[in-house]
Parts: sequence; structure tokens; C-alpha cells
Amino acid sequence: MNNKTQLLIGIGAAYAAKCQQCLKSLLMLAQKSGIEEAEIKEVIKIARQVGLSSIKNMNKFALSLLDNPTENQKVDSEESCGCI
Repeated sequence: MNNKTQLLIGIGAAYAAKCQQCLKSLLMLAQKSGIEEAEIKEVIKIARQVGLSSIKNMNKFALSLLDNPTENQKVDSEESCGCI
């Protein structure tokens, strides 16, 4: 994978992960590498859309759990992320 692609993927991942320091560093590297601002903005736009979609889906999921209390009674350990 070429450097430009790696940087653009990194920018999108940093944005999605909300890692400000990573985003700042990757943006500086991308600019120094000559990546066009329009390309960077497109990656940020895509990452933002992915993030907004996941927030909407989580909101729907949370509300569905409140609407269906029996769904809340059992937590499958295989479905858990490990926080519980």
C-alpha cells in the first residue's frame, strides 16, 4: 500500500476513533506529503458519515432495549465486548 493511501486511511481512522493527537499528526504528514486538501476533506467527510450512522444505530438499539425489557434480562458473554 502506498504512503498516500496509508495516510488517508489513518486520517479516517483517527477521526472515527476521535483521537485528536493522531489526527493532528496524520494531517501534518499528509500535507507535507503533498496530499490535496480536497482529498483529506473527502476522507473526513466519509469518516464523519460513518460516525453519525453508528450513533444513530446505537440510539435505535438503546431505545429498543428500553422498549423490550425482556431483551435486557440476558447478556450473552459471546456478544459482550468485555466491559461486563
